[in-house]
Amino acid sequence: MDMATCRGIPDGSAEAVTLGSTYPYSWDWRDVGAGENIRYELLNGPYFVKATDVNGCIDSARYVLHYEKKDLTYLPSAFSSNGDGTNDYFFPMGSACILEVNYFAIFDRWGAYLYEKRAFQPGDLLAGWDGTYEQRVMNPGTYIWKAMITYHSAVVEEKSGDVTLCR
Repeated sequence: MDMATCRGIPDGSAEAVTLGSTYPYSWDWRDVGAGENIRYELLNGPYFVKATDVNGCIDSARYVLHYEKKDLTYLPSAFSSNGDGTNDYFFPMGSACILEVNYFAIFDRWGAYLYEKRAFQPGDLLAGWDGTYEQRVMNPGTYIWKAMITYHSAVVEEKSGDVTLCR
């Protein structure tokens, strides 16, 4: 069994293998009935399969397909915003598991609001902070960010951290 990429995305797979019985086999997956020994486009969760060989010998198995529990959102720890076309914007990036970035905000170290963007896709450069506030270039330093992210599984996650603005 291969893991699903994330909760709610049907991209896992399962393969049933038999050893020491007589070919041909029939496969019965509890959720869909008869089929092949391999299944694709599976969600995370439990799966049950029963194999029957040509002599009527039966075996069964249960397996829980897990999703990869990893941080699916990435924000860099620094960006340059110096106009050279590389790392000029600070924005959330992530996997296909992310449905939407609901909220993304930047604050200075005293908590003053500097930037906010709502309802955009991860990796959207135009939704990123360019290191300015009211068209003034901000000084190099550490800034605080907050984000609220919705995943395809309907899970909503609030995240926060800091970023270093370099010039």
